[in-house]
Amino acid sequence: TSTSTIMETSTTVASSTTVASSTTVASSTTVASSTTRVYSSALTFSSPLYVRAGIPRSNAGFHYEAIPLLVEITTHYTIFSNSTMDMHGYIYQDTFNSLFPYENLLLEDADTAGNGQFQFARLLHRYTKYIIVVTTYEAVTTGTFSLTVRGPPSILLSLAETNPPDKIQWLFDGDLNDVYSRYNGQLKINGNNTTTWISPGYAGYGSAACFSSTNYMIVKKYIDLSSTKLTVSAWIWIPKDFWLLYSFPLFSYCTGVELDLCLHMIVVGGLLRVSFRGNDLSGKILLDVNQWHHVTYSYDPLTLQQRIYVNGISDGIQTAIVAFPQITDVITVGTSSVIPFTVPKNGFIDKLTFESRVKSSEEILDEATLVAYYPFDNSYDDVGPNRMINSTFLSTTFDSDGRFDQCLLINSTNLSYFQATGFHYLAQSDYPFSFSLWIYPFVNSGTILQVRFL
Repeated sequence: TSTSTIMETSTTVASSTTVASSTTVASSTTVASSTTRVYSSALTFSSPLYVRAGIPRSNAGFHYEAIPLLVEITTHYTIFSNSTMDMHGYIYQDTFNSLFPYENLLLEDADTAGNGQFQFARLLHRYTKYIIVVTTYEAVTTGTFSLTVRGPPSILLSLAETNPPDKIQWLFDGDLNDVYSRYNGQLKINGNNTTTWISPGYAGYGSAACFSSTNYMIVKKYIDLSSTKLTVSAWIWIPKDFWLLYSFPLFSYCTGVELDLCLHMIVVGGLLRVSFRGNDLSGKILLDVNQWHHVTYSYDPLTLQQRIYVNGISDGIQTAIVAFPQITDVITVGTSSVIPFTVPKNGFIDKLTFESRVKSSEEILDEATLVAYYPFDNSYDDVGPNRMINSTFLSTTFDSDGRFDQCLLINSTNLSYFQATGFHYLAQSDYPFSFSLWIYPFVNSGTILQVRFL
């Protein structure tokens, strides 16, 4: 274990000059007050490990600490490390996922401050969530460090877990755990366990879960949604015998048994619906049975605006009459006790995601429709929402003269290719698809893209 401390100092600088015994010429300059926050901690053998960005060795483990940073004034700040270890630092925006170290990455530094210490001089925006990831240049290194942030007053630097967190995500790949291990679910069983699993899940790999009114997922942990921006999304499969009076509860957040004390995301009669305190918003797009659909709900407590999306398309928008101020310590998935005049009929649910921000329509469309995205920026990785990992290549290199950043260079004289597999729904009916890519041909004939079934 390790302990951490935060120390704050404020400074005002003045200077004066005295000349000759009979004459005093004074110049007094006051520099605007500034705040220095020093955060002290340690990387130990119990600190989490990950493969940091920029490392070609996939088995290299680096101890790290992720430190949230909030500022209340938009201006330039200086951030630097101090340690006997050779340090490496990163700044992320919104969220940091150690499994995908390039996601949301803003800055990286190793030695700008000298002596193996990182330093950032950066314009930071008020009320934007930043995460400073402190790690080391060499793998499996431990020791103490301090992190200094200089800027105007009102720097908020804390290791305390924010509530609600930036992101909660349940993948249902054989368990009910949150990807970030903060809001792990439990299976609530009343009577026989009728929960079923299906494989593959929506993306052609992993799995998905189907609950029932008596067997469902429950998350017993305090979460504060009062005055919180939020976006909740999921992939769902509607069963073939889903009738008009059937309801498929997705996400429920209740502080009591009364309908007005619950925030629901539910499918009723084939239509997506969200409601809280009498603010019902129903969609108009009928969800086809026996097919995966991406559904999303967003809410902004500042404007009271609610939006729902089906497969990335806006399906409803309204301004709520009142805000949703409730706080609870229970979230349920797959059931709800206060949906009147309906019969529970669950389908499969996969990749349920909660984020404490309002996502843009462009982000939601990408999540719902983008299967894979390969930018080929010194990497063969898919950086789209599904992180397809089944790829091979032969006799290819990366070139700096890409249409956007780098590109993949295919050798036109020898056998050369890039191949990705695992696109499960290319072989299924009722799933339209399209491909797009930029090419710079060296010859006037050859295969650009080929789809085949293995």
